Amino acid sequence: MRHISASKYLFIAGAFIFGGFLISAIITKSAPSSYDHFAQCLTEKGVKMYGAYWCPHCQNQKEVFGNAFRYVTYEECATPGQPDVMTQACKDAEVEGYPTWKNAAGEIRTGEQSLEELATFSGCAL
Repeated sequence: MRHISASKYLFIAGAFIFGGFLISAIITKSAPSSYDHFAQCLTEKGVKMYGAYWCPHCQNQKEVFGNAFRYVTYEECATPGQPDVMTQACKDAEVEGYPTWKNAAGEIRTGEQSLEELATFSGCAL
């Protein structure tokens, strides 16, 4: 019987563990959410969220949606490599703070919004 060296054993074990985490992350990210239809409705009604990757309030807002956030139309306002410089698209949308929600009529809500507030703002059923 061939023996596997300890370093090879650890490498193989690590590969299996990493692979399991990777598969779990993929499944979790694509798992259906109870807010999928709501998030899709926001997009269908022309509601858009503007935010910045470094903004803790934006992260909180995304977490409220969970996996359903993938259906929300989102505009990243931080310029790559220059987080303090706003993109032209966000300047054009008159974004003054993060997160900012804008609907098709041009109405704006700034700051973290509850799902109930977004339902009223958008006309989407929660």
